[in-house]
Amino acid sequence: MAHAGAVIGVDRDGKAQIARGLIRRGDMKAIDKLRKQAAPGDDNEDEDADGGAPIGSGLSKSLTRDLTLARTRAIRAGLASEGHAALALMVCMLAQQSAGVGDLVGPEISSTPRDFGDGDLLQKLKSARAMPESFAECLALDCDALIACLAILVAETVDLTHDGASARDDGRQRAGDLIAAAIDLDMATHWSAGSDFWMRTPKQYALDALPEAPGLAELGEKERTAKLKALAKLKKSAFADAVAKAFAESRWLPECLITPMREGAFAVTGQAAEAAASPQH
Repeated sequence: MAHAGAVIGVDRDGKAQIARGLIRRGDMKAIDKLRKQAAPGDDNEDEDADGGAPIGSGLSKSLTRDLTLARTRAIRAGLASEGHAALALMVCMLAQQSAGVGDLVGPEISSTPRDFGDGDLLQKLKSARAMPESFAECLALDCDALIACLAILVAETVDLTHDGASARDDGRQRAGDLIAAAIDLDMATHWSAGSDFWMRTPKQYALDALPEAPGLAELGEKERTAKLKALAKLKKSAFADAVAKAFAESRWLPECLITPMREGAFAVTGQAAEAAASPQH
């Protein structure tokens, strides 16, 4: 039986080039090999027990997915009460869809409600808001009421979970950063690094983070080094408990949960500008 296929490439101008045709019998072995490599369950034996080798952040794919799931829930909850941010997000998505370009991924403004275990919260918000069911009911609402409804409806489309392992995942992280900054999200009020988190991270990741823990940050370099060496000798369970205790009440967050500073959050005053411009003596 003949098989059809396509070869997709990118030219020097960044435009996609697609060549379609029949696949030669001699190429079928190579294609079968690629299919087997892409098949689920054939992951590298070196991957950790948490489901995926540690990526650039030092965290496994499954742990990154769970962390960004927690952030997605927090962003959805925050966005549902931030009408201006929700309206801006919707306009941005529709404008990018209209132009056929854009790098914002995560919200699906075509409206496919997603449930990440926060459906009850959003449903309560809907009930409290008394969502309109017809165009006539929408027209009867003033702008403030419409924006309040819009915020909830936009929030339930947001999916910013990812494994941190691809360019698309990077895009979701950037989108999450932008939205989190827009709603002033403080993930430390939604998540904390307990023993269960440290059980799922490589020991070295925790050892690299520990100098930021309040108790260790106050120690001298020699004492801190000795403390870290002692902790490193503990078995994983005891080690995770010790690290969790060190970070208790610290509001520490892994990189993927940190909300970056919003652009324009700080303004340079005239006096500060003059001081910066004046020659240094």
